Order: sequence, then structure tokens, then C-alpha cells
Amino acid sequence: FLFYHNIDENEKSIEYSYEVEKAAKAAGDNESIAMAYIERGTALSALGLFDENYKELHKAEYFVNKLTDENKKHFNRAHIYQGLTAGYYIPKKAHQDTILLYFKKSLQEAEKISDLENTRQTDEKYDMISYLYMNIGMYYAMISNPKRLDIAEEYLQKSLNILNQRKFTQMKVDKIPILNYLGHFYSEQG
Repeated sequence: FLFYHNIDENEKSIEYSYEVEKAAKAAGDNESIAMAYIERGTALSALGLFDENYKELHKAEYFVNKLTDENKKHFNRAHIYQGLTAGYYIPKKAHQDTILLYFKKSLQEAEKISDLENTRQTDEKYDMISYLYMNIGMYYAMISNPKRLDIAEEYLQKSLNILNQRKFTQMKVDKIPILNYLGHFYSEQG
């Protein structure tokens, strides 16, 4: 189902998430069940179905809480909070602090993931933290009222610093989104 999500075929992603959920429940695999709900919520959000996104992510939370591996709990909780943020941007006109709260909760969960040398887990952790810093920076530059460009720049630079300073060994990390956004950010400054 992740394949279909990555190519923006959200209906197919949702369809396959149900198959993953069914197989994972038969196998008693709580992490895969949680991931199916998280992915379904993400796809529903992309389709503008924000109430359904919220429900699916809360179902995922139940299965994440059953996990015994603390790193997997933190990783999946971080994804749940990111997904909840997506549902609050424009459609619900949520209080600004709700959006920021979920970004920061996601960041707190990601920071709790253990660092293990040369592992995909550590690469994913720092990729996620960089992504969250970028999103928090974008929040302060675009959503916050009043805009806080000083704080936005701080978070955007933190995002780029992670990508520039970390040696990612188990996955390829894309700097293009943060570089594009930083370019746009500085061009707006003057």
C-alpha cells in the first residue's frame, strides 16, 4: 500500500491497507495493523477526508500502545501525530496552537528513538526530525499569525543542518524539499 501512496494513488493505497490490516490481524502483528491504519489515515487526508483520517489514526494508536519495542512505539506515534497535523491545516481552521502542538508531539516522539550506529532506524529517525523541523519552520513562516520569520529560519536551518551533517548509511535522503523551501523563504525576505 505504501507503493500506491508514493505515486499518489490514494484509493488503491486505502484498498490495500485493508488487506494488510486483515493479514496482520490474522498474524497478530500489531505494528503492521497500526501501519495500515496510519497509511489509510494519510491517504484519506490526501483525499480531503479529514474526519476519517482522524478516526483511523486513533485506531492506530490502540495498536501502537500494544507494541513492546519502545523505538517502534515512538516511531509510529510520531507518524500518528504527523497525520493528525495534516487534518488540521486548512479544512478545520483549527487553532494555530493545535497544529504546532501535533508537530511538536511528533518531534518529541521521534527524538526518543534510540540511536543505533549504521541502522535504518537511526537514519529514519533523523530524516523524520529534519522533516519535522522543516514543517515547524514552514508553520512559523506561513501559518502563524503573526508570522515569526526568526523562529521559522531557526527551524529551517536545523532541518538543513541535519541533512548536511548526518551520514545516512541505510537510506537515501532528499535535500531538495528543504533547499527549495529555504530558497523561497529567503527570496520572500527581500
